[in-house]
Amino acid sequence: MRKAQLAIFSLIFFLALGSTSLMAQKKMEEGYIKYTMNMAGGEENPMAGMLNGSEMKVYFLGSQVKTSINMMNGMMNMNIIMDNEAQEGLMLMSIPMMGKNMAVELSKEQMEELKAKQKSNAAASQPTFKYYKRKRKKIAGYRCHKVEVQMPGVSETLTMYVTKKIQPVGQSQIQEQLPGLEGFPLRYEISQGGMKLVFEADEISNKPPKAEVFDKSIPEGYEKTTLEELGGMQGLGGGFGL
Repeated sequence: MRKAQLAIFSLIFFLALGSTSLMAQKKMEEGYIKYTMNMAGGEENPMAGMLNGSEMKVYFLGSQVKTSINMMNGMMNMNIIMDNEAQEGLMLMSIPMMGKNMAVELSKEQMEELKAKQKSNAAASQPTFKYYKRKRKKIAGYRCHKVEVQMPGVSETLTMYVTKKIQPVGQSQIQEQLPGLEGFPLRYEISQGGMKLVFEADEISNKPPKAEVFDKSIPEGYEKTTLEELGGMQGLGGGFGL
């Protein structure tokens, strides 16, 4: 069961980073995408019930992007803000029940190092894609088709539903971690330990977010830490691949 939990947290962290350098096509230069998480199976595991309804919101305005995750009714919150032009960012993680409030400031050098590591990891584990153009879903108003993603050495298959109506400009985190993927994911599915985790977009808006959404100042009560320390925390998916 612990293996399943680690896989779930690793997927969530992957989705957060994968969304956080989103720069949408001309029609979506500003706005947000909201994903909702649902988990099926493993009813004997109380985590399944707690995770249902968790949300991930991706805000973007020009070169700035923020990914905000609210899990288990506020028991865990994560905010990642990136400025792709200034090449700097901020990661915040709050776990109230553990009394943990952690902040990681990302400099230009650290962001370049992170991207280089992701490229290296991607090169060492080139994924394969199987497209099902006739297996379609309409998600948040966008027509999507099914894609199965297989990573070398990983038995579980990651299923996505992607659209070509939203296309990152330049090299996004998703492209770096899944090089060769055709389309932008609006739904993710993965099964692990008898449980099926689904992240699906249920709201997409072109309304520009307020500037304060991208405030990169560290809130009071947060302790500065490093990306390595954050990724290596026991019980939080110390296998984030950072």
